[in-house]
Amino acid sequence: MSKEVLISIRPEWCSLILSGAKELEIRRTRPKIETPFKCHIYCTKDKHGGIASFQKPDGGYIFSNGHVIADFICDRIIDIGVPYPAWSAEMNQDILKAACMSYSEMHSYAGHDTVYGLHISDLHIFDHSKSLDKYGMVRPPQSWCYVYSDNDGRIL
Repeated sequence: MSKEVLISIRPEWCSLILSGAKELEIRRTRPKIETPFKCHIYCTKDKHGGIASFQKPDGGYIFSNGHVIADFICDRIIDIGVPYPAWSAEMNQDILKAACMSYSEMHSYAGHDTVYGLHISDLHIFDHSKSLDKYGMVRPPQSWCYVYSDNDGRIL
């Protein structure tokens, strides 16, 4: 049995992840498991009630309206200290670029706390989105939660 993570991500961030532009997913809390581990991406529902669609690298599309659309391997977690605005120039620009965030977006999200960057590697976009019931869930996690899979990769 393998401990994995199901992570809720808004459609605009999912789009950046699926395109390969976003390499770090920023969170206020971090999973307490050793890297590497698998993260399943739950794409939250569109704020306007529409269905989010994403173009895959193979030219096809995947649609999501509150479904799991992909997974990746989190091969490392980076602790990120966000300096006060007066010292914003000290913020690591590579981290901001990998997270597809500006300093002000990062500071607004983090405040003065440490946040965590889950590094995205080995992204796998599903052919068809999966409903939460395949993960034994009725509601999506607010940020992330643990899920478990068997030796064949089936979610328990």
